[in-house]
Amino acid sequence: NYSGPQIDYAVEMLRSNHKVDLVTLSIGANDLLLVAAQCAAEPDFARCTQQLLTTTTLPAYAQNLARILTAIRVSGGYRGKLVLMKLYAPNQDPLW
Repeated sequence: NYSGPQIDYAVEMLRSNHKVDLVTLSIGANDLLLVAAQCAAEPDFARCTQQLLTTTTLPAYAQNLARILTAIRVSGGYRGKLVLMKLYAPNQDPLW
């Protein structure tokens, strides 16, 4: 159990446990779900999602990913394998 941001816990774990040899990272699914929810009632769902993705969601994702990877490698001192996971979509319906 931990309190606070996950990245703080991860960095502390990497600093204190040098036996970690694999880190996996999966981010962005919640962001995409928020976009889908915000655009669900819009008459042009595709246009709405494209606008939100390009103006806010993807730039924020890129910034957050860079911040997380930097924290793991620099602050955590981690040099092992780092695997970025793709979003798993069990259903192709964007509102599911």
